[in-house]
Amino acid sequence: MRDSHAYHVSALPLHRLQDGSLDPAGITLLHPKSPTSGEERLAHIPRICVAPTPSKCLAALGVHLWLTPFFWVYRTQHPVRPAPAISVTDHPVTGEGWLYTPTTFSLVAQVPRASFDEHAILAHEDEDRLDNDVLALNFNRRGTEATLEYQRQELSRLEDFLPRHWGHYTALAKPTRQLTAEGHAT
Repeated sequence: MRDSHAYHVSALPLHRLQDGSLDPAGITLLHPKSPTSGEERLAHIPRICVAPTPSKCLAALGVHLWLTPFFWVYRTQHPVRPAPAISVTDHPVTGEGWLYTPTTFSLVAQVPRASFDEHAILAHEDEDRLDNDVLALNFNRRGTEATLEYQRQELSRLEDFLPRHWGHYTALAKPTRQLTAEGHAT
């Protein structure tokens, strides 16, 4: 296995400066930590969860997510070689790996979420657009043998949906946009 860039998705912006404001360059140093989203049996293993693509990151997200305006997509600044995820049932679908050392990431995209459905992602930030494409995800159907086929189907939908709108998502993450501490565009 050779080193490559890996992705991390968060429901909150992680690229904060010491004063709490968002780093306009979108750079963040992540430190391994115990997960807070449904992996209680493995909480004793501090790590940074990553996947080989943004679609696979979204397919791996668990149930404990806040309703925030965006998913924040980060990519490692340098190629890495994640360790295989331990006891993660959906690893064959998500390709989840773990980083055990502090790693620098760059913000590469903001994926808008719908206010009307916490599980829906939008093609455009403005959910009132008539041409708005929406993809609903089911975060409750994750991580068991019984849900693997559903996750494969959802990953397939994500792999179709994200590339069609990736240009918009990366434009949202450009440092020229002013963002509030909560991640809202001004």
